[in-house]
Amino acid sequence: MQRPGVGRACGKVIVVGEHFVLDGAEALAMPLPNFWTEVTWTPSRQPLSIDSDHSLSAAAETDALRMLRAAAIHAGISPLGEVVVRSTVPLHRGFGSSAALAVAALRAARQLRDKPEKPGLQADISDAVDDTHDRDDADLIGAARAVENVVHGSSSGLDPATAMGDGAVVFRDGKVLARVRPHPSLRDARWVLCDVGQAPSTGEAIGRANAARQRMGAEKTAALVARIGAATQDVIRGLREGELTFIARGMRDAASCLEAIDVVDARMRLAMTRSLDAGALAAKQSGAGLGGATLALAPNAEIAEIIARHHREANLPTWTLEIAP
Repeated sequence: MQRPGVGRACGKVIVVGEHFVLDGAEALAMPLPNFWTEVTWTPSRQPLSIDSDHSLSAAAETDALRMLRAAAIHAGISPLGEVVVRSTVPLHRGFGSSAALAVAALRAARQLRDKPEKPGLQADISDAVDDTHDRDDADLIGAARAVENVVHGSSSGLDPATAMGDGAVVFRDGKVLARVRPHPSLRDARWVLCDVGQAPSTGEAIGRANAARQRMGAEKTAALVARIGAATQDVIRGLREGELTFIARGMRDAASCLEAIDVVDARMRLAMTRSLDAGALAAKQSGAGLGGATLALAPNAEIAEIIARHHREANLPTWTLEIAP
């Protein structure tokens, strides 16, 4: 009997560039190892089924099965068997849950393709769980992008590239330009993520942003893309040099550009204002928008806790994460 294939991936937070990466702008996103998805794929002759620890609606389960079938096709295996999905990535919050599923499913399916069971051999789960260095990153990103497109329609590839879990990703035109390791001097700084409530589908947010672009026209859209490019360079410099001033400036410019394309709702604005009032250096949405998550930059753990407390007092879940673990 062939042993199960196991794949793992993580969530992400976009620091700068969401939406505008589809216009050719550079974007930067960071993996969130605390948020992970693990897929265990047991082959059989039975129709594909899914067992998830998330309470999935009928529509969400259908989408997940469509993605799994696409992953099987891309990996060259039969879309059959039982798939168990365990995940700590919150759904519909801009943390890349679908990208994490796509990458984890592809890793599991490729393991089934590449490592057939030997008689009496038990599955070595750790080999799959710890594998964040694939033989061909570009190929995996391309396949995961296609798998995401099954449900989203227009994945840039940024989320899957970050879901691989190998450092902050600088991304443009479907390719990873660089992976950035935060400077050690940023160890005191923190990200504070705030869950403002469920967002609509990524496709709906992209449609709203596209409508805003059409209203603005090509010239104004191009100007926003240029501003995002400069903001991304600020964040890259800040991460590499350990300068919070540059990271904050890039985040503030990105927040302004996202307001211009109509994807920031009242819940997000309130959460960002609350973060800034509590001492954040910058705050913006993260992800497609219209709900989901906001991202705040705190200079240290003490300020991060004040920000988080303000959100908790408003009954909003928060997560405080290190920038340079």
